Amino acid sequence: SIWYFAIGSMMNKVSLSGRKLKPHKSLPAKLPGFRLDFRGELGMAFAAIDPDASMHGVLHLMSAKDMCSLDTLEMTYSRVQGMAEPYEGEPICCTLYTNPTWEEPQ
Repeated sequence: SIWYFAIGSMMNKVSLSGRKLKPHKSLPAKLPGFRLDFRGELGMAFAAIDPDASMHGVLHLMSAKDMCSLDTLEMTYSRVQGMAEPYEGEPICCTLYTNPTWEEPQ
């Protein structure tokens, strides 16, 4: 299983279920080293790398099969590693989707 840090609609279990994804467990968490941005014409939530920031989201414990499905859904992004801080408990190594080459909005 893999811990996936979700933002935007992917935090919602109903939204995940509509994509046939089922987390084994979910935890609210903070993710240092990233900030929440909104990009594109539709204002999609985006995890921007920022060493001076942190953002909040949900950690989902996903199967390898579901992560393959997510890779397809998030095909315009790259998976990167992070160290999330659940609101309760020890830090958890996780994966999230971002695009490190996406330029800052002007």
